Amino acid sequence: MAFRHVEKQIVVIIIFLAILATPVIAYRGYVSITTTPTPTPTPPPYRELEVSEEARFFLSEEAGFYDAWVRIKNPNRDFGVDRLSYRFEFYDAAGTLLTTERAESFILPSEEKYFVAPGVRIIEEGVPTRVKFMITDALFVKVTGVPTLTLRIFNQRYEPGKPRAGETRLSAEIENGTFFHIKEVSVEVLLFNEANEIAAVNATRIGELIPNERRAFSVHWNATLPREFRPLVIFAVNPLRRGNVVPVFEERPGR
Repeated sequence: MAFRHVEKQIVVIIIFLAILATPVIAYRGYVSITTTPTPTPTPPPYRELEVSEEARFFLSEEAGFYDAWVRIKNPNRDFGVDRLSYRFEFYDAAGTLLTTERAESFILPSEEKYFVAPGVRIIEEGVPTRVKFMITDALFVKVTGVPTLTLRIFNQRYEPGKPRAGETRLSAEIENGTFFHIKEVSVEVLLFNEANEIAAVNATRIGELIPNERRAFSVHWNATLPREFRPLVIFAVNPLRRGNVVPVFEERPGR
């Protein structure tokens, strides 16, 4: 009887020790899991956009208004940016932010293009001494092919002092020489001075161009600009945006 009593005590002691050892084993397993090295993130398959010409600004046609521009390069051959959100920030000499101009655009593979901000109004007291360009969001997309879009310009006229004194107008016609229905065309106008420097900018948009259609457009400045300025009109179409460029096939006789 005494032997059986001792045997029961030994069994109870073994079970008690096993229960005490359980959290120790679990704790050691927990420590080993949390100390596992974190895997290194995989870098994106594209390179970030580059600034090929730093952001600049100048006094616009009216007091309190300024123009700004920057030139951006896409170093990727197989990736474009369907939606590019950016902003221009204007600062005074003390580093105070005077105003911010936000906009959206796009950039195609291997493209280098201007981004402009015409007629930015400075409401706050102070005179801007520098402008900062920042990309806030860029939606990169893989591009396997971009359609060739032939947009022609006709009857371009740069007219200081028109339509009335104290104004300048640039007018022209755009022709869609493609077999694509284009939903929207961005137009940027740069004016270069005699030193071949950008002295003024402007922008507008043209919508719904069907094949072989010709459409008139114009931009204007509220100042009589020098007649020696040389205009450069740039057309831009975003084929990365779904539905913006739609192929149109002509019907053939007998079908």
